[in-house]
Amino acid sequence: MAEERISEKDLILPALWCLSKADDKTLSTTELQHSLRQIMQPQGEDLEILAGRNDDKFSQKVRNLRSHKTLESPGFARYKNRGNNGYWTLTEEGERVLMESGIGGIDYLLSKQFDYDDVKVAIEQITDKKSTRKTIVFDEDAIVSEGKKNEVSKKVYVRSSKLRDAAIKYFFGDDPVYCHACKFDFEDVYGELGNGFIEIHHKKPVYDYDDTDVEKTIKDALKNVFPLCSNCHRMVHKRRNNTLSVGELIKIIESTK
Repeated sequence: MAEERISEKDLILPALWCLSKADDKTLSTTELQHSLRQIMQPQGEDLEILAGRNDDKFSQKVRNLRSHKTLESPGFARYKNRGNNGYWTLTEEGERVLMESGIGGIDYLLSKQFDYDDVKVAIEQITDKKSTRKTIVFDEDAIVSEGKKNEVSKKVYVRSSKLRDAAIKYFFGDDPVYCHACKFDFEDVYGELGNGFIEIHHKKPVYDYDDTDVEKTIKDALKNVFPLCSNCHRMVHKRRNNTLSVGELIKIIESTK
């Protein structure tokens, strides 16, 4: 039997994050379950159908958030019945927990379609109240969008910029900078304006826990990043539940030539 991957505790922070992104910070149980399923991508035992029911173990865990008062008891969310449906609403305490946990890092970890096993390690660290360590992320979007820059901490922005610069040096040295998938060169098209511009795709999340030895973290991260043009980067992330690998994207590009 496959190992069960997702615990009820693992769902707390992702559930609060989903609520924070919803209109009026409110979702029905069905909507919350759908959002969490998209993020967590349950596999193995979590997909086993329960005896005498039509849903699986993952669905049961989401329902247990209500029956066990997992979000209500600490005051993270309110639950109300409306007709035949139940609805969750994020509270100020839930928002505070998200902010204290580092909303920029949570956005990064939960919105990029990383493998759940990779995300789980970071989520466990973030929610470990006994730990004094901080999870510092290297957000690929922080150095692409000026709007995003205003939403993340200066530390995240600086570290992400360092990773990008290290990746350019690692992949290109003194050669022109181009997309790893389609070979697009921004400088060829835009001249000086495009000199050195490229986006850095993270195939695994990049973060460190101790807020120390940034250079070692960046060195290790270079094994899990690729330089992509803006178009290819968007295509890699286009399918919410099925992120393409760079190799798969290259095959698609070659097949259309």
